[in-house]
Amino acid sequence: MSLYGDVLIAASFGTTNLGYPGCENKIKRLADLSFENTFMKKIAIIAISVSFLFVSCKQPKKEIQSSPGIPESPGENSSSEISFSKSRTVDLVERIYAELLEKNKALNELEKTIVNLKEQKEDSLQPFKIFDQKNLAYYNSTGHYIANIRDSLLRIKITTIIDNSLTGYNRRIAPNKDFISTLDMKDTHLGDLHLILKLIKTLPIIEKYQAENTPSVRPVENVIRHFDKAIQQADSVAWK
Repeated sequence: MSLYGDVLIAASFGTTNLGYPGCENKIKRLADLSFENTFMKKIAIIAISVSFLFVSCKQPKKEIQSSPGIPESPGENSSSEISFSKSRTVDLVERIYAELLEKNKALNELEKTIVNLKEQKEDSLQPFKIFDQKNLAYYNSTGHYIANIRDSLLRIKITTIIDNSLTGYNRRIAPNKDFISTLDMKDTHLGDLHLILKLIKTLPIIEKYQAENTPSVRPVENVIRHFDKAIQQADSVAWK
């Protein structure tokens, strides 16, 4: 090993006794110098590492680009009145019907009428609902009072009076109940026709799409031929 190597070892262990007579002072100076250089190198390496870490932490992360949307199939909208490219994961009946509403003024007006009738129904029933709730709340409360009457004869008498009043109330609101029942039936019937309307209007569109966009079987036939060829090759090689 060279003298310089011995000096480095001496510097690392803090000694100058390397067996070189008369060179102790020189070795000591070289060891001190080597130790200083080694220490400075370590400081420099640490400083560089800290600086790199600081810069790395401050450097903004690159945003991950989202994958592009699924492209439309070739000819997907070329001959169909309604766009299907954005309708693969939604209710196609509603999607097609909504686009028909944009194109058909009469259908749009009918749709508005149906929606308005739903709102009118709720508005027309609201006053009676509030009226009926208050009356029923009153009659429900009477039971607590009657139960606290200790005289059995008086309790029976007032019970009869309350029952007769409740019967009279039900008789009074019978026309309201009849009209509400009729309104509910009309609403149900219109709701059924509304669903049928959506199906009747959208069915020709999907059938037209089917007729104009049915994929060719040729690609599948081609793959089948390749499978047949591979099967024959695998069979011939396997049994050799």
